[in-house]
This record gives sequence, C-alpha cells and structure tokens, in this order.
Amino acid sequence: MGLYIGSKAIAAAEAHRTASGDLMIDRFGISDTPPGTIDDNGIVAIDAASRAVHDLFVASKIRPKAATLVISGNNIVTRLLTLPSLPRNEMLEVLKGEMENYAVLSGDEPVLDFQVVNQNANEQKWKYWLWLHQKD
Repeated sequence: MGLYIGSKAIAAAEAHRTASGDLMIDRFGISDTPPGTIDDNGIVAIDAASRAVHDLFVASKIRPKAATLVISGNNIVTRLLTLPSLPRNEMLEVLKGEMENYAVLSGDEPVLDFQVVNQNANEQKWKYWLWLHQKD
C-alpha cells in the first residue's frame, strides 16, 4: 500500500504483484488535504492528517497491513493530468514525454508511475495521477 500526503491532495493505492511480477493496482483513492495540515516543514496538523487518511481509507475500501509513505517535498513531483484514454503501454510513452516538463529531480532518471483516477468509457479523456520520484 502506498500513501502520498501532499499540500493539496492525499492519495492512497493498494496493490499486489501478479505472477509475472507486474504491479496491479487493486484500489485507489484521492481526496483534498485539509487546509492548514501541511506547510513547508511537513505535517503540522497531525490530527487533521490522520482523520483525512482514515476517511480516505474507508471511502476507498483500503485496509493496509503495511504502507510506503511519501510526504510532499523536493524529492517527488505529482501531477493530476487530463489526457486522452490510451492503452497502458502507450500512456507510459506519453507520460515519459510529459515527465520532461516536470523533471526537476537531480541525479538518476526519475521513476515514473501513474494511476487512472477518473475513467469513463463514454469520455475520450481520462484523469491520470502522475508520480515522479528519484530512484533509491
């Protein structure tokens, strides 16, 4: 389970590895970060952050046993993008190009991942949550 807490949004994803080793997202949720919860130094309103994360888990039906946590800072870039609906392999190529617009991370090539946030078969454009971070 991955959890991102940023100044504007809180996102959580529950995933598992397939037999081929790929990562498959099982559940995903995103909500607004309560105002005043985070400043330049990190989380300043722990109770508000805790309640927001709990509410997100309940709404998304995520039941974490363990989590990887990312709190917004200089080592991660996240963006919510509206782009045409494409197969995953084609979307990765589009997002790699899009990543160059946001690649402010130094060092090794950033790691890219994304999740479809809002998909509607009747719409030609979907919303994607894009994550970029440095390799460990």
